[in-house]
Amino acid sequence: MGSGITNRRENRKHNKGENIMDYRIKVKPDEDCDRGDFYAHGAKVYCWHDRYQIGNSHQYKSPGYMFADLIAETGKWGEITEAIGKAVDFPRDDLTEDEWLTIVENDVVLCGDKDEHDAVVEVLRDYNILVKPLYMYDHSGVRFSLAPFPCRWDSGQVGWVVIHQDKVSDPDDTANHAVNLLNEIAEGYYMYLIQDADGSVIDSCGGFAEYNDACKAAVEELGNIVKRAVGV
Repeated sequence: MGSGITNRRENRKHNKGENIMDYRIKVKPDEDCDRGDFYAHGAKVYCWHDRYQIGNSHQYKSPGYMFADLIAETGKWGEITEAIGKAVDFPRDDLTEDEWLTIVENDVVLCGDKDEHDAVVEVLRDYNILVKPLYMYDHSGVRFSLAPFPCRWDSGQVGWVVIHQDKVSDPDDTANHAVNLLNEIAEGYYMYLIQDADGSVIDSCGGFAEYNDACKAAVEELGNIVKRAVGV
């Protein structure tokens, strides 16, 4: 997350920040941050979309490879495949990037064996791994949800949210943790995708994890800017 100081000649409709005198402190997600470390507490977001970079960086060609890795992490491949009732051979649902989950001309392109995926999701829960589908609505802005959107024309599943419950401070609060994670994703990408400021940037700095820390640093720097301007 980064903070910047601009003059107030801008459209602030979608920019989160604070106004001080004739200046505005604006806080937005870093465009070049390490997205692999953006989500904490053991939660990961894996998505396949040909136009948006959503969630953690990964090398999985398809969800099948992700599920195969999650099963391997448990060290119980045989037990899990037996519980599912059939052998698991996920990598067969290979996709090219052109086939990644995407919304093109109101047509949602899905992939993989849904029944097989659902079966593994259910079994992984017994091994303290919660996997939830991530849905995106792309129309006049982007929205995310753990449940399908009513409008199927401009929405569809774009990936999965994975939470290792043993890494969450309160395993009973895992569901709330997933919701909070989605709120973080939604707010961050909404700001990133529709930013429209046209004021001049006076100074900026990145690398902050919390909104309040970014604001505090910007306020301190604004004080220095004002002092220099008046010759103090």
